[in-house]
Amino acid sequence: MPLTSFRRRDPIPLAAGAVVVTLALVAAALGVGELPYGVTYSAEFAESAGLRVNDDVVIAGVRVGRVSAVELDGGHVRVGLRVPDDLRLGSLTRADIRIKTLLGAHHVVLDPRGPGRLRGPIPLSRTSVPYEVVAAVNDLSQSADRIDERELASAMTVLARTVDGSSEEIRSALDGLGRLSRTIASREDGLRDLVRRARTVTGLLARRDTDLTALIRDGDLVLREIAARRAAIHGLLVNTVLLTRRIDGLIADNRATLKPMLRRLRAFTGVLRRNEESLERTLALLAPFVRQLADTGGNGRWVDTIVQNLLPLPASVRFPDRTLGGLTR
Repeated sequence: MPLTSFRRRDPIPLAAGAVVVTLALVAAALGVGELPYGVTYSAEFAESAGLRVNDDVVIAGVRVGRVSAVELDGGHVRVGLRVPDDLRLGSLTRADIRIKTLLGAHHVVLDPRGPGRLRGPIPLSRTSVPYEVVAAVNDLSQSADRIDERELASAMTVLARTVDGSSEEIRSALDGLGRLSRTIASREDGLRDLVRRARTVTGLLARRDTDLTALIRDGDLVLREIAARRAAIHGLLVNTVLLTRRIDGLIADNRATLKPMLRRLRAFTGVLRRNEESLERTLALLAPFVRQLADTGGNGRWVDTIVQNLLPLPASVRFPDRTLGGLTR
């Protein structure tokens, strides 16, 4: 079967095929970073505590993986931990959510323990979070249940009577607190704006977390380099002090010689300053003479010059007609 020429084929299917292949290549390039790698473990936490997907998974301060999933599983949170295949995690491995930076970033810290290899998810008994809202609420409710209402009312009554019969200083302090509270209430809009701006600043710092970390790391390197070069810097300063002392000693030892020399040098510069115009005129006139002298002896081992009007012209020499043959008068 003869092959159809490429130019004679229908361009529409060819264009559609090229578009499909291009889109497939672009999708493959964008999805390379999402391809699964290593092995994924899971851990059960009481709550997410602000943990996000792609947060770091570290062991002994070294990043070994990242968080692949944060999902709700019944009454707790199941977190996926993607780590390399060759990383050994024992059967009693712990997982703790820790605060990574002061700006609110978190990471998961793994503590490999036990023999063998980890099978199944890490249970709640071997995980922890920086804070647990449910536990805090339960503790608050239990503490509130243990409050004796009658004793609380009696204490408030005694406090009221004490304040009524208290001295003028206590009343003044309470009045000051009242005025402070009223001032804060009157500046509510300003405080809200301040909090909003503070939230903006903290958000900016959170987005620049990597830059701030790099800045602190570079500053630490500079300080380490300065500490390492401390001996060299100290030696340089000591040698500079010694050099200045020797220069002072040299001047002191030769003061009797240097003083007349400086006096004569000052007089010489004074003479040059007074004759500045004459020196400039001399240099200006000397330049043509030097140029003519260089032209005279610069062509070889002889003197090449012209002496004008040395002899009178003979009578046979006729001067040119100044009228140019009668053309001009």
